[in-house]
Amino acid sequence: MDNAIEFKCGACFHWVLQESNTGPVTIGAAQRGICFGAPPTAQAIVDQKHMRVAAQTNLRPVLPENERACGAFVPVSAMVPGANDDTDG
Repeated sequence: MDNAIEFKCGACFHWVLQESNTGPVTIGAAQRGICFGAPPTAQAIVDQKHMRVAAQTNLRPVLPENERACGAFVPVSAMVPGANDDTDG
């Protein structure tokens, strides 16, 4: 059995497939996902009429599934109980 961990965003517990607002579809391209392992970036929403900040939204990075893993990488298999247990009982 090969227990090698793939250090890629698509194999990370924090990476969640983004199914909408991904732009044009390219056949064979890597799927894109939202990374919940990275802290969100605040973005101000400006009221153009009064030229003032009306609200704030938090943006998270959207990364392809084959992006190189970051320091927050946690493999999906590590989050499943017993997934890394090689014993037979």
